Amino acid sequence: QDTGKTLELNKDNNWSGSFTDLDVNKAGKAIAYTIEEVSVAEYESKVTGDATSYTITNSYTPGKTQVPVKKVWKDADNQDGKRPTSVTVKLLADGQDTGKTLELNKDNNWSGNFTDLDVNKAGKAIKYTIEEVSVAEYESK
Repeated sequence: QDTGKTLELNKDNNWSGSFTDLDVNKAGKAIAYTIEEVSVAEYESKVTGDATSYTITNSYTPGKTQVPVKKVWKDADNQDGKRPTSVTVKLLADGQDTGKTLELNKDNNWSGNFTDLDVNKAGKAIKYTIEEVSVAEYESK
């Protein structure tokens, strides 16, 4: 049964607190206390411990995304035989090179995916773009 008692935990109280002045018995029977956390958006909560000491662990799994890439050739089906055997595509996050690359070629149907990418950085959405390492005698768009 809800006692109506609450604690607000925050960084100012070092995320800890105590319920005090709790009755030990009611009608001659020992009272078993438990705690429950009001849900925190986007976090999974787990309570461990017993009436002497509880720990609430909140877990957040950051959102992930992927960036699919497909190379399209406009060269009349390699009419002049100038198409390379592969191209390299770089991934940029907010305009900065991430160091991640994909090699696209005939075997992977000139397509691939940058996977397991964070959706946000410091609470702000990351804008992903790609850049092709230049290919001789071709123009990238």
